[in-house]
Amino acid sequence: MKIINNKNKIKVLLFVSGNNGIESKQIREILDISITELKELLNEISDDFIEDGAFCILQNGSKIKMVTQQKFDSFINDFFKNETNSTLSNASLETLSIIAYRQPITRIEIDTIRGVKSSMSVNKLLDQGFIYIDGESKEMGNPSTYATTDKFLDVFGLKTIENLPELKDNLD
Repeated sequence: MKIINNKNKIKVLLFVSGNNGIESKQIREILDISITELKELLNEISDDFIEDGAFCILQNGSKIKMVTQQKFDSFINDFFKNETNSTLSNASLETLSIIAYRQPITRIEIDTIRGVKSSMSVNKLLDQGFIYIDGESKEMGNPSTYATTDKFLDVFGLKTIENLPELKDNLD
């Protein structure tokens, strides 16, 4: 029987935290370990995952999560019958792109860029978990501002929002 060590405990925490991930500070507090020890253990886990070939560790700021390696994307999409991508219309994809590059952004600003009303697309993206209400603008009426979620990053295979491709043309 294998010993329950901190490395295995971290793997369990990453697994049970699911798509939300877990803050590194929370792991350190639960296991009462230093940042240096956590980094060493995460490196060992990453090596284990590389050897296994199915999973990897994704770190976005202080949040850490276990994800499948990108090479399994088509397999996973087949399993879910490409449900997520097939439900996004061109208008929703266009709206999502604008939000991703300009976040936080108001719906009125999105409408101005697109030249059409975007409320249906924004609502659909909220319902599907690709965006969330990030706060309120200081503009008159305090409209909500929108930003992308971790689901957006996961579905589009990005580690951080900074990994978006550079735009050739300005969105204005």
